[in-house]
Amino acid sequence: MYTKRFQDDLSTPGLRVPLTSSEKIFTDAVRLGRRVIWLHTFGDRMADTKDGRPPELPRLPASRRPHIPIGRATPTDPDGMPDTIDYDAGKQRLLVGNGYVENVEPAKGIDILAHNDPLGTSAPRIKVQVKRRADKINVDGLRAFMALLGEQDVGIFVSTGGFTSDAQVEARTKETRKLTLIDLEKLVDLWIEHYDKVSESDKRLLPLKPIHYLAPTD
Repeated sequence: MYTKRFQDDLSTPGLRVPLTSSEKIFTDAVRLGRRVIWLHTFGDRMADTKDGRPPELPRLPASRRPHIPIGRATPTDPDGMPDTIDYDAGKQRLLVGNGYVENVEPAKGIDILAHNDPLGTSAPRIKVQVKRRADKINVDGLRAFMALLGEQDVGIFVSTGGFTSDAQVEARTKETRKLTLIDLEKLVDLWIEHYDKVSESDKRLLPLKPIHYLAPTD
């Protein structure tokens, strides 16, 4: 559909940059682009102190900077190396083995964003958030994800630790939000069900080996 609609444009070589007719949108896009370049070059390019981009390494304000409290650093000896990592949303701590990092803000983005068409213009959009953690997602964690969903969006929340009962009730009662919760057991079931349709490279992430049984004769 995409190649058919834009056949004339695609057959002519050259770079194309779409331009908006809105002066405000264009100005906002330029400002955003300058900030992105400033961030990606660690403050070396597009610096403008008046516009909040000083010629130095971009840093969070002191009140928002993560830090490791004295005595809570992760051990560096072989026996003390961490084998777990988790996040305490209530205390905003990143737990790394026996140590932790204080003042770590929770993730606010979407891990996967999928569309039904190449341009991403057709509804619904599918937004997926994935959490690999030992404890269950509570209702506050679920509501934070739901706040990112628009009326036409479909939400999928994957958590290896599962969901608390109040979070499950919240998901079932939100009729205005299309939301699916997937715990580890359901994730494995879906992986097995659709394994034949998964690409060979993705199969290597979680390979399955079939086990055959002799069928009894009638």
